[in-house]
Amino acid sequence: MPPVIATSLSDPLYYLRNAEQVIKLCLRQYPHLLTPEERQHLQQFLQLTTASQALLVRLVMRKGTLFRTDKLNYHEVPNLMCALEELSAVGLATLLPAITLSELCQLTKREECRHLVQRLIKTELKANTRKADLIATLLSHYPTSEPQPLATWWPEASFQVIELRAAALFERLRLMFFGNLHQDWSEFVLTELGLQQFETVPLTPDSQPFQTRAEVDLYLTLQHLLARVNEGEAIADIYPLLPAPVHCEWLEYRRNKVLYQLGRIAERQLELSLALNLYEQSSHREAYIRTLRLLEKQHPPVRYLLKLGMHSVILSNLKRALS
Repeated sequence: MPPVIATSLSDPLYYLRNAEQVIKLCLRQYPHLLTPEERQHLQQFLQLTTASQALLVRLVMRKGTLFRTDKLNYHEVPNLMCALEELSAVGLATLLPAITLSELCQLTKREECRHLVQRLIKTELKANTRKADLIATLLSHYPTSEPQPLATWWPEASFQVIELRAAALFERLRLMFFGNLHQDWSEFVLTELGLQQFETVPLTPDSQPFQTRAEVDLYLTLQHLLARVNEGEAIADIYPLLPAPVHCEWLEYRRNKVLYQLGRIAERQLELSLALNLYEQSSHREAYIRTLRLLEKQHPPVRYLLKLGMHSVILSNLKRALS
C-alpha cells in the first residue's frame, strides 16, 4: 500500500489531494469502522467532479456547518451552485436548510442584524447599536422559534445559506487517521513546509489506534461532552452522560483525563463537591493531587498530615471519616 505523503503546496489542489489520501486509506484499512452508508458517501465523493470535491473539503476545513453562499469564493470552484447541487445530490450538503433565528444571526453582519430587527420586530434601533444587543433583542422576541428556511426569515436576503452534511463523517475520518482530534488537516501543510516530521509506522492491525467502531464512538462521545461543557452547559447535566470504564487502556486513560478536566472546570466554578466526585472517579495523576488540595482547603488540619507524607492515609480514610 502506498504511503501517505503530504502533497506539494505548488499544487493548487494540495488540500484535496491530502484529503483523498486519507479517505482512500480509511476505506482500505478501516472499512470495519465505517457504516455502509458512510462508505457509500465516501465512494460517491471520490466520483464527484474536482470542483465539487474541492468545495466540500474547503467547507470541512472551515468552522461550523452553515455557510453563506456569498462567502464561498474559490478559484477552483468556478460554478458554485453547480458544485453545491452535486454535493446535495449525494447527501453531502443541503441547499435550503431550515435554520434557527440564532443561527441566522451568527451568519449576519451588524447592519444585516439591524435590518432583521426592523423587519421582524418592526422597531427602530440606534445606528450604533452593538450586534450583540441586536441579537439579544431578536431572540427575546423569538425565544423558542422553530427552524425555518432563510426565505421565511428574510425573503430579501442577498445570499443563500447552505449546510454541510459531511462534517461528522470527516471528523471521524480525521480521528481514525491521526488517532486524536487535536491534529487536523493543517498537519499536512506543516509537514510539507518541513516544520514537523513524523515517524514512519507500518499499518498493521496492532498499529491501528481503534479496533472497533465502538472505540471510535467512545472517543467522539468524550470529545463532544467536554466541548459542550466548554460551551457553557452545566457539568451536572453532562456528568451522567459520561461513558463507563472500558478495557482499552489508552481510551480508558482518555476517559480518566476527561473526568479530571471536568473536575477542574467544576472546581473553578466553585462546585467543590462535584469536583471531588469527578476527581475520585479519575485515575489521572493530576486528579490525585487536586483531591488532596481540595481536602486540604476544606479541612485545614489535613495540612499537618500532608507535611508528614500521609497522602495514602488521607485518601483511604479521611473521606470516610468526614462523611
